[in-house]
Amino acid sequence: MNSAIYEMRNIHLGQGHDLRWSYHTEVPSLQPCIHMVDGKTGGFLRLVTRLMSSEATVNQQCVLHAIQIIEH
Repeated sequence: MNSAIYEMRNIHLGQGHDLRWSYHTEVPSLQPCIHMVDGKTGGFLRLVTRLMSSEATVNQQCVLHAIQIIEH
């Protein structure tokens, strides 16, 4: 369950960056923008794959391999 909390934290931080930039009408450079997208969109994808892995009864290795691909 710690990994789910970790990913929710990443999603929350990414959303916070997005809201801050929108509220202050700031345009971030490319690197912070990619970091924000990775936190939001990538965080949801990682969260779903981790939850699938924790509930898998067959082919769990397949799901774990998908998580390794997503993290890199």
